[in-house]
Parts: sequence; structure tokens; C-alpha cells
Amino acid sequence: MGVRLVIQAARADAAATRLLGRSGIEFEMIAGELGGEVSSAHLVAAARKASGGIDTVIVCPSITAARRSAVGARHVRDARLSAALKGPAFLAKQLGKRWRRSGGCLIVAIGGGSADDALGAVFRSTLLTMVDALSRALPAAVRVAGVVAGPKSDAAEIARGVARLITGQPPRSGTVLEIGGLPRRG
Repeated sequence: MGVRLVIQAARADAAATRLLGRSGIEFEMIAGELGGEVSSAHLVAAARKASGGIDTVIVCPSITAARRSAVGARHVRDARLSAALKGPAFLAKQLGKRWRRSGGCLIVAIGGGSADDALGAVFRSTLLTMVDALSRALPAAVRVAGVVAGPKSDAAEIARGVARLITGQPPRSGTVLEIGGLPRRG
């Protein structure tokens, strides 16, 4: 039968996600936000129900630019950054519980488009740290890997990087595949 594809889409992303159906890709879309522990648990349960099981989850966290306004721009930016980081962390916690015995793979795809500005650099660095921390904290049966795009990488390059990690030999936990030639410090 092959792999069933289940895609989580926030309300703002639902229309774009539906366009995949026009390209011939068969999938089940689950509407919902990656927010706190409860919403992440509901999303994981809905995905399992839709697919009969989950063995790989790909999460693509992103932050939207805060509107430039004199009042509250920093507060809005901080809230968006916090939400973008908490969602994948809560999702990983729920997956760790589900995959404790059966195993699975969580891949964090990190875009490179905003790596030039300070907020983008902090976001990218924090996600790389999260991949490392989750690979150590989750049960051994749960593999955590990252795909990191360079500043000029497009969505197709990120998708090819993810495909390299999920086809063939499963990645070792903590693996980070860097694409687009962005040097990594540290």
C-alpha cells in the first residue's frame, strides 16, 4: 500500500496545503495548531487515527515577521518566537511517549531564508540546539535529526534533504544535514 502521508496544517496554511492535492500527491490533512501539550497530543492522536500509525514526523518551524509598529512590536516578535519554538518541543514530547517502544524519527527542517537577520540567527541556533537536546533526552528508539538550509536554499532543496534522511538507512539520532553551503560555527 505504501506510506500514507498526513500533513498538519494551521488555519493560515490550509489553502496552500490543499494545493498539494492538485499535484497528484495523496495525503490526509489534519487541521490544527502546534501549540501546547494538549493541542500537540490531539494532533498526534488524529494523525495516528488517519494513518493507522506514525513512524516519521517532519516539522518545519518558522516565525512570521512582526509588523513594524511603535507599540508592542518587540512583544509580538517575542511571542511569535516563543510559539514557534514551543510547538516542536511539545510535539516531540508527545511523540517520545508514543514511540518509546516502537521507535520513530522526528526531523526538524530549518529554513535558511531568515538567517541573515538577528532574530533568524537566534531562531536557527535555538532549533539546532533543540535537535541536539532532543536526540539526547528522548528514548533511544526515537531518532531526532535536522535538515538545515542555507540562506539561498529553496523549499525543493529542503524537501530533497528531508527525503535523503527518510529513505534508506534511518539517520542516527542527532544527525544534522546542512544544505546550501552555509558554514556552521561551533
